[in-house]
Amino acid sequence: MNGAELRTVRESMGLSMEWLAQRLPNPVLGRMGISVKTLRRWERDNQDIPGDVAEHLNELMGLFVGLVDRELDKADNALRSGAQVILERYSRDSEMVTRNVSLAGFPAAFHAAALFLARERLLHILGYRPAIRYVAGDPLLAVELKKGLVAE
Repeated sequence: MNGAELRTVRESMGLSMEWLAQRLPNPVLGRMGISVKTLRRWERDNQDIPGDVAEHLNELMGLFVGLVDRELDKADNALRSGAQVILERYSRDSEMVTRNVSLAGFPAAFHAAALFLARERLLHILGYRPAIRYVAGDPLLAVELKKGLVAE
């Protein structure tokens, strides 16, 4: 995996440089965590990144694809039961973790990126893009609705 691929993967999964840098293996120190400067340098370079870093990214991509598949399965279950397909997203990291423990440690943007990809795949299956709504009961969303910041 080269730098352009690394950047594409990171951005496609909705991960910030800071988040990813903290979780990548450091090939020099033999522990987790590299500097954002190192990640930025790797992303700018067309050289291959260290093998253990590429392996870790492949594992993250596997988790991401699994999340997309779970969202597609939820949509399939809704269709089979005659319900409308509505994808639910989290507005904050803390909201996501309280409702989906398997995503603990990931930013809400990771889930949002998976929803986007699932939604685009569903366009080809259903012929339309299902709605994406904030998870019901989100206190931040209630405040935003009250202030008129989000359309109901």
